[in-house]
Amino acid sequence: MKNLKNILIVTAGIAVFALVSSCNKSDSGSSAQVEEEHSGHAQMAAKYVCPMHAKITSDKPGKCSECGMALKETGAAGDHSKHDH
Repeated sequence: MKNLKNILIVTAGIAVFALVSSCNKSDSGSSAQVEEEHSGHAQMAAKYVCPMHAKITSDKPGKCSECGMALKETGAAGDHSKHDH
């Protein structure tokens, strides 16, 4: 009986440790993801994008070659006001 109690205590301790460790890993992973997303801002050349076809981009105002909609201006490199993370 005493041996079973010790096994349960050790198992519970391992479970709590695993839970706490996994919580910390997800936080650091999301900050690494944000860092990766931000690293591309410096290389962002296209300032205009089609609201319906994100693959259609331009460095000057114009119309989308697929649908004819006016291209919308994107935020400047480093401007994070248009997305949330």
